[in-house]
Amino acid sequence: MFLGGVPYCLFMAVFLRPYLGTLYASSVLLGIGAAVLWTSQGVFLTINSTDKTMSRNAGMFWAILQLSNLWGNIFATVQLTGQSSIDPDVRFKLFIGLLCVAILGVAILLILRYPGKLDRGRVSEPLFKKGWWKGQNCCTPVKTNWKDWAWIKEIVSSFRLLRSRNISLLAVTFAYTGFMLTFYSGVFGTALHFTAAFGTERNYLLGLSGVIVGLGEISGGFLFGFLGSRIGRRGRAAIVLVGISLQMISYLLLFLILPTDSPLMETSKSSYVAPNKHVAMLCAYFLGFGDASINIQIYALLGNMYAADSAPAFALFKFTQSFAAAVGFFYSSVLNLPAQLGIVAGTGILGGLTFCLVEWLANRDDKRTRQQKKVDAPNTTVLDSKSMQR
Repeated sequence: MFLGGVPYCLFMAVFLRPYLGTLYASSVLLGIGAAVLWTSQGVFLTINSTDKTMSRNAGMFWAILQLSNLWGNIFATVQLTGQSSIDPDVRFKLFIGLLCVAILGVAILLILRYPGKLDRGRVSEPLFKKGWWKGQNCCTPVKTNWKDWAWIKEIVSSFRLLRSRNISLLAVTFAYTGFMLTFYSGVFGTALHFTAAFGTERNYLLGLSGVIVGLGEISGGFLFGFLGSRIGRRGRAAIVLVGISLQMISYLLLFLILPTDSPLMETSKSSYVAPNKHVAMLCAYFLGFGDASINIQIYALLGNMYAADSAPAFALFKFTQSFAAAVGFFYSSVLNLPAQLGIVAGTGILGGLTFCLVEWLANRDDKRTRQQKKVDAPNTTVLDSKSMQR
């Protein structure tokens, strides 16, 4: 996690003296670091949780994570309202603050507790073997086939897992989170800013929408964190369906109140219903709350289904999500609002159905396993009693 977090600090530092070359290079490093950090966080969350606490811990993790949405957008709303450009002094203060917070956060990763060797079925090798300080077998070269390298095995394991039934179905849900990320973080705010009907409040609404999305994310995270044990007993599919339903309502409302070309250019065209800032902010909350409900349940489901070896599962989740987000940012500058809403809505419906199917299949398999253990238990007792008599 520490190594994955370092590129975040470098990315913040580049904006103190921005140059085109360093911006591109740091962006590439940021993408690599994000892949490492997000996968590592998923594994760390899994090994520090049990089946009963996974949903709670995932909810608390998501709520704390989304606090950054709140403070960053509050700063943007206060500092940038009424300004047509960003003052260099404001930019410097902003990124100095972000850089200090990033360095502090990355440093804290080094002191996080590691639970030990046995982590929910996964056995970890010690970093230093016994007697290493005496030079015992510490400098002996070992020749290994490249196929036996640990990172090669992890990659092969990830792609093998991609062919499994559950991950193949969940890939649709993963992709939806990527398209949704593109929409609420890029398309939604741009459409508000380009809608001339909002007048001089457009910059203010741009920052405020980010704050409201953050509030939806945080409230969803804390709600599902406190209700984690109950969610685990009653199923996660209902929470995902509630989140997707709220987002579908927001997609419909945005289709009605925003002009069709608002994501592409500044427009004065009329919409089906007159633009309303209060409805737009309600949609922002629904988008954030729905995003929290879906992502938290994905983390909890993967953590419980792949507790013994969760790294490949979380790696595939972030890979699919990031790929879909990249595709989304590509088409967001070409397609109009109805087309983009159609993509996210259609993928969302399919993603909700596949998530429900995977949870139903997992519960069915778990039930069969418990029943088989009950059947085998009396036979084992009989065999033990016979052996005692002999």
